[in-house]
Amino acid sequence: MPKITVKVDHAACSGIGSCAEVSAKFFQLDGENRAVVISNETGEAEVEQELTVSDDEAKEILLAAESCPMVAISVFDGDGSQLYG
Repeated sequence: MPKITVKVDHAACSGIGSCAEVSAKFFQLDGENRAVVISNETGEAEVEQELTVSDDEAKEILLAAESCPMVAISVFDGDGSQLYG
Protein backbone atom coordinates (compact mmCIF):
# COMPACT_ATOMS: atom_id res chain seq x y z
CA MET A 1 0.00 0.00 0.00
CA PRO A 2 1.43 3.35 -1.00
CA LYS A 3 2.03 6.13 1.45
CA ILE A 4 1.11 9.60 0.15
CA THR A 5 0.86 13.10 1.55
CA VAL A 6 -2.06 15.29 0.51
CA LYS A 7 -1.99 19.05 1.11
CA VAL A 8 -4.69 21.67 0.54
CA ASP A 9 -3.67 25.30 0.05
CA HIS A 10 -6.45 27.03 1.98
CA ALA A 11 -5.57 30.42 0.48
CA ALA A 12 -6.05 29.03 -3.04
CA CYS A 13 -9.18 26.96 -2.28
CA SER A 14 -12.38 28.69 -3.38
CA GLY A 15 -14.74 26.13 -1.82
CA ILE A 16 -16.18 24.78 -5.06
CA GLY A 17 -16.11 21.28 -3.56
CA SER A 18 -15.31 19.25 -6.67
CA CYS A 19 -12.71 17.30 -4.67
CA ALA A 20 -15.38 16.22 -2.17
CA GLU A 21 -17.73 15.28 -5.01
CA VAL A 22 -15.07 13.05 -6.57
CA SER A 23 -13.83 11.60 -3.27
CA ALA A 24 -16.06 12.18 -0.25
CA LYS A 25 -14.02 9.52 1.56
CA PHE A 26 -10.93 11.74 1.58
CA PHE A 27 -12.18 15.34 1.14
CA GLN A 28 -14.79 17.58 2.71
CA LEU A 29 -15.41 21.29 3.11
CA ASP A 30 -14.77 22.76 6.56
CA GLY A 31 -16.61 25.52 8.42
CA GLU A 32 -14.83 28.15 6.31
CA ASN A 33 -16.04 26.38 3.13
CA ARG A 34 -12.49 25.28 2.30
CA ALA A 35 -11.35 21.78 1.46
CA VAL A 36 -9.68 19.58 4.06
CA VAL A 37 -8.27 16.05 3.82
CA ILE A 38 -9.88 13.30 5.89
CA SER A 39 -7.60 10.73 7.49
CA ASN A 40 -8.64 7.20 6.60
CA GLU A 41 -7.21 6.04 9.94
CA THR A 42 -8.52 8.60 12.44
CA GLY A 43 -11.31 10.35 10.54
CA GLU A 44 -9.79 13.71 11.45
CA ALA A 45 -9.87 16.45 8.83
CA GLU A 46 -6.81 18.67 8.32
CA VAL A 47 -5.26 20.70 5.49
CA GLU A 48 -2.44 18.15 5.32
CA GLN A 49 -2.52 14.40 5.89
CA GLU A 50 -0.07 11.56 5.41
CA LEU A 51 -2.14 8.60 4.28
CA THR A 52 -1.52 4.93 3.67
CA VAL A 53 -3.86 4.00 0.84
CA SER A 54 -4.52 1.29 -1.71
CA ASP A 55 -3.58 1.87 -5.34
CA ASP A 56 -7.26 2.50 -6.16
CA GLU A 57 -7.58 5.02 -3.32
CA ALA A 58 -4.43 6.80 -4.52
CA LYS A 59 -5.97 7.06 -7.99
CA GLU A 60 -9.20 8.42 -6.47
CA ILE A 61 -7.26 11.07 -4.53
CA LEU A 62 -5.34 12.10 -7.67
CA LEU A 63 -8.62 12.39 -9.61
CA ALA A 64 -10.05 14.57 -6.83
CA ALA A 65 -6.94 16.76 -6.85
CA GLU A 66 -7.11 17.07 -10.64
CA SER A 67 -10.78 18.11 -10.39
CA CYS A 68 -9.88 21.24 -8.40
CA PRO A 69 -10.14 24.23 -10.77
CA MET A 70 -7.95 26.30 -8.42
CA VAL A 71 -5.15 23.67 -8.31
CA ALA A 72 -5.27 23.97 -4.52
CA ILE A 73 -4.47 20.31 -3.82
CA SER A 74 -0.98 18.81 -3.97
CA VAL A 75 -0.19 15.11 -3.72
CA PHE A 76 3.25 13.70 -2.89
CA ASP A 77 4.49 10.11 -2.86
CA GLY A 78 6.21 8.48 0.10
CA ASP A 79 9.59 9.81 -1.05
CA GLY A 80 8.30 13.39 -1.19
CA SER A 81 8.15 13.56 -4.99
CA GLN A 82 5.24 15.64 -6.19
CA LEU A 83 2.64 13.60 -8.06
CA TYR A 84 0.22 16.47 -8.63
CA GLY A 85 -0.23 20.14 -7.81
